[in-house]
Amino acid sequence: SAIKQLIAMTASAGYYGWMEGPMVLLMDLIHSLHSAPMFPFFSTVYSVVSAFTLRSEPGSLSFAHEHPVASCVMNFLTSSSGAIISNLLLGKPLLDFVTNEWAVLISVLSWYLVFFCPYDLFHRVCSLFPLQLTLTGINEFARAKKIIWGVQAAAVVYPGSLLAMAIVGMFRGSGKLWVMNLYRLMSFPKSVRQYELLRVSVVTKAAFVLGIIFAYVHTTEHVDIAYVVFAGGTSLVLLKVMGLLLRPVDPFSVSQSFTWSLCVSLSSPPPPPPQKTTEKHVKSD
Repeated sequence: SAIKQLIAMTASAGYYGWMEGPMVLLMDLIHSLHSAPMFPFFSTVYSVVSAFTLRSEPGSLSFAHEHPVASCVMNFLTSSSGAIISNLLLGKPLLDFVTNEWAVLISVLSWYLVFFCPYDLFHRVCSLFPLQLTLTGINEFARAKKIIWGVQAAAVVYPGSLLAMAIVGMFRGSGKLWVMNLYRLMSFPKSVRQYELLRVSVVTKAAFVLGIIFAYVHTTEHVDIAYVVFAGGTSLVLLKVMGLLLRPVDPFSVSQSFTWSLCVSLSSPPPPPPQKTTEKHVKSD
């Protein structure tokens, strides 16, 4: 590639020759991650993290004990939600995600270990911070791979449409957060429900931005897509790690607030909410 030629030229000229070995190893790692299949390694980690996300919801553990079949089905749907939504948008068979029986078995086994492992051993071990960071990093690289796969699949159906590619890539990477709304409707009281459409998460925003970038690179072919996917996966990992170490960070909040204030700066203010009036009923004799 062009980067390998550039490294070879600088090494032959005597500049940064000591970087040739590490850079070649890094490029091999990037291409290996890009070409690696999702099953079984990335799919297993993604299923485990999906089960952990489901269990982190309030009341999910008691719901699993009361309705184990519904909890297991929802866990499988959330882990496969990106494929379901992208297939629906692309007009593909919706049951493609169940054609791999081993992937279905891994999803069910992950749910069982997270919710019903004896002495809660699996959940405690995976909750250890070093292992949690490792699982998070692998999961975010799997999300980046899902986004680019969604973009490439949409490019076949909607060639030349960057927006369509970005939307399909976004749902392929963050579909789990949208299907979680169905689980919240089933198990949560109305006071604690949160809906992805009303309160868009950082993951969905990042997936949409990466979808646009991946779609542009896939369309123009100016840069090797493997490097772009690796950079996107690294940015997703950094967002998650910052949320685990410090607090959840939304890097899009500043630009989002500025854009919205700019769009509505000249519009008329909204009307005040109607006040509730109490009617006094006079009892007639």
